[in-house]
Amino acid sequence: MDKIVIIKTLPTNTKTHIGVYRCFATNVVGTSVSGSATLNVIGDKPTVTTTSSILNANFGDSVTIGCIVHAIPTPRKIYWKKKINNHSPTMSINNEFPGISGSSIRTPSLTIKYATPANEGYYSCFVENTAGVTESKPVKLKVLASLPEVNVLLQPLITTAGLDVILRCSIRAVPPAIEVYWQRNTNDHQTIIKSSSLNINGSTVGDPSLTIRKASVSMSGEYTCIARNSVGTGKSLHTTCTILKVNQARNTRSSTGSQSSDQYPIIDVPKDHYQVVYGSAVTLTTSIRSNEINPARKVFWQLYNKGVVMTIDSETKGVNGNNIANSSLTIQKVTTSEAGNFTCFVAHDMGIARSKSIVLEVVGDLPTIEIEQKHYATVYGEDITLICNVNADPAITHVYWEIVQNETSMIINQGSVGVQGITPQNPSMIIISVTNMHIGKYRCFASNAVGTSGSESMSLSVIGGKPTVTTTQSIVSTDFGKELTLTCIVNATPKITKIYWYKKVNSQNHVTFIYAGFPGMSGSTVETPSLTIKSGTPANNGTYSCVAENVVGITGSKPVILIVRAGNYFHR
Repeated sequence: MDKIVIIKTLPTNTKTHIGVYRCFATNVVGTSVSGSATLNVIGDKPTVTTTSSILNANFGDSVTIGCIVHAIPTPRKIYWKKKINNHSPTMSINNEFPGISGSSIRTPSLTIKYATPANEGYYSCFVENTAGVTESKPVKLKVLASLPEVNVLLQPLITTAGLDVILRCSIRAVPPAIEVYWQRNTNDHQTIIKSSSLNINGSTVGDPSLTIRKASVSMSGEYTCIARNSVGTGKSLHTTCTILKVNQARNTRSSTGSQSSDQYPIIDVPKDHYQVVYGSAVTLTTSIRSNEINPARKVFWQLYNKGVVMTIDSETKGVNGNNIANSSLTIQKVTTSEAGNFTCFVAHDMGIARSKSIVLEVVGDLPTIEIEQKHYATVYGEDITLICNVNADPAITHVYWEIVQNETSMIINQGSVGVQGITPQNPSMIIISVTNMHIGKYRCFASNAVGTSGSESMSLSVIGGKPTVTTTQSIVSTDFGKELTLTCIVNATPKITKIYWYKKVNSQNHVTFIYAGFPGMSGSTVETPSLTIKSGTPANNGTYSCVAENVVGITGSKPVILIVRAGNYFHR
């Protein structure tokens, strides 16, 4: 009776099993030995890549920390770990962690649904397969959240009763402000002013500046602009507003005739219109005539610009003159903020004299931005340039881009990962190796000394995906010793980078990976995806699948069952 020796399939292939194998069989006649069979083990620990090293998120926004995984064998576990700093303990995060999604084999990237400062730290993605565990490089997450920054014009404002008064307020807040109001202090008495208060405009989130309609003397005082967001409340420094009675201010003009003592001081204005290039200096010329009875005590100016009245006195930075000895006003560097109507005031013992209005016109404008097209499309993995042409006088000093994805915006600067350009000399943006993560709407922004302009929106779509892999038969049957080909048809954009086959035997758990150069076979290459077996034997029986890979991902075909009918092929 023959002696039967059973060799079990290796339950888990590792690199320790790499080698050359021979099969021995013994009966009463003797022992026979097979030819050599080489075993190679395909695969290794996963490769894990994060899409950025630093990630900024606004308070309350959803933020995704990208994780790209390539692994053969396939991953069996994915999780994240977080550290606040090098000295803090590590916290593990899986897909059951509250307030997050992802962190799973299907979706390795980690999404924090509502970012707060408590989420700040260094995040690493861990991927495990049967070959081992790989840790990604850490990603630093910064959550932009602070009290509102509230600023007002600090120059004292002096005007006459019955006129509208605008107290300008600007707010920078992340997260955004949810409430704005003002506070007036008069002789230690505080009054809260909201948008619903009588004779008030503004004082809202959309328009934080305060407009007092037909201001009265009782509205004089120290004003503070206050804004609240979900982090807390921020306040400006206080600014002073003084409302004078109508008979306390008197218009004066130059005159060549004799003047009575109660007409002095007189403010002469030789020129009432100036046109100045943005960034240059200008002197608004005035002179004062006074006498011993009504001497000039103080000189100050006021600028009316787009509904805002700003007082300019000796404490104002960036100006010269503006005093009794030299009442003319020299502005050292003119911007569009100085364009408007200027008035010189002289305080004396009987009240305040004012000059006629002087118009200052500023030449220069915001940058103009032109784009070449509104829609871009490129193949996955290729570079693309989004064109941004900027014309500016004065010259631009800063350029940045904005991408909007799923109603969430992110700023892209010159130093951002994966891009080139974005400079005053080359404002266009080159995206290196485009992926689906770059799909969205883009805008180019340019700043000069006048301000910042933004382009029209440009959309970017990405063409391509994982390969499509098709086999032409589900079952292939052939006779022993004959050559046969398992056909594999691959279509892919981007182009395929790797082709291989794998074989399963139904009665075993063993999987054989077949790459180019596998003994007794040809094909299984990018150029020839189909697999040719040069001389079929029952040892080739099994279920075969063709696998194609490109930069987007991996696709496997439907299985093909191969049956080689046995013949008289065993030789003693």
